Amino acid sequence: MKPHRQVHRLATAGVAGAVVWLTCPAAAPAAAALRAPTGCLPPATTVVAEPPWAQARLAPAGVWHLTRGAGQTVAVVDSGVAAGVRQLSGAVLPGVPVGSGVGAANQDCLGSGTFTAGIIAARPAADVAFVGVAPAATILPVRIAGTRWPDNPRVLDAAIRRAVDRGARVVCVAVPLFDASAQLRAAVAYAAARDVLVVVLAPTDEPDRAVPDEQVLRHVLTVGAVDPSGAPVGANRPGTVDLVAPGADVTSLGPGGPGHLVRSGGEAAVPFVAGTAALVRAYHPGLTAAQVKHRLLRTADRPGTALPDPRLGWGTVNPYTAVTMVLPEENVTPAPTVPAAAPTVPPLRRERPDRAATTAALVTVGTATGLTVVLVTVAAAVRHGRARRPQDTGQTV
Repeated sequence: MKPHRQVHRLATAGVAGAVVWLTCPAAAPAAAALRAPTGCLPPATTVVAEPPWAQARLAPAGVWHLTRGAGQTVAVVDSGVAAGVRQLSGAVLPGVPVGSGVGAANQDCLGSGTFTAGIIAARPAADVAFVGVAPAATILPVRIAGTRWPDNPRVLDAAIRRAVDRGARVVCVAVPLFDASAQLRAAVAYAAARDVLVVVLAPTDEPDRAVPDEQVLRHVLTVGAVDPSGAPVGANRPGTVDLVAPGADVTSLGPGGPGHLVRSGGEAAVPFVAGTAALVRAYHPGLTAAQVKHRLLRTADRPGTALPDPRLGWGTVNPYTAVTMVLPEENVTPAPTVPAAAPTVPPLRRERPDRAATTAALVTVGTATGLTVVLVTVAAAVRHGRARRPQDTGQTV
């Protein structure tokens, strides 16, 4: 089995470099899809000056005239989010740590949570081509990792519940939910009952893992990754993928500095779907979480195979069609689009009419009426004259 590959390209202290992380899914625990070496990532200084391929492929800016995700809180269950990064300035709520010794949720040692948050909600910045899918959404960090990833995946149960209780409408969990415990079933059911959409990494194909719990999968939206050609990235368990999104050489924010990182792996795909869900929830506030999931599946770019495809699910998420397509089965009116500068309507004023204008109008009406009477009279006379004329018999009178 090919190892799962993650690539980070950084520039630190003026020296460009690359860090390659290799993990083997067959030997890794459930949280290992995001496992990184112990130690904090240094600030990123390489700034992206051209649009990354993933943003060009999904083109979320096509719906920003309708919605940018304003009013939507997306929880990022991860390693924390560096709230001080410039493209997340003002976008990050005070977060919540889950687990012992993980540190403040608005800080990020491993960099994974900030990377995820950037894909979802990075704000535009001068001379930067990278922007998040829903740049007006708000991020709620739920930190489950400090300087290393937890060995106990059951921390996710509490993390999902905390995200729901803190007001998240979308919960982004960039790890697979293998644990078939009663606690995890209860956590995802808790989110569903409170109209919260949980977006997770699709289960990886690990022989030593039990088959993913159907009760869990039913309540979440699972995401796999594809490369620029549309081919799957990584090894997801066949039949467990709902949607796919870009997951190879994906660009986003680093945990410090003004720059960007590049990463490959299934976890990089999950926030694209979470960000699209935020756009949909903002524009279609009447939809339930289950309806949002249905809309994302129905509007995806089809893979050209029988659906759902074992590796590609219902296809690649499409922000434009997810927001704009009319689905008759929904029968829900979307949120009205408010223009940036609505015209001001002057108040009605009770004023005395202009007498001169009124007199002129009456004269005009009277003249028209008199002319009409004259024309009618003439027409009647003509008809009467014709009736009195003798018939032409061919004789001279």
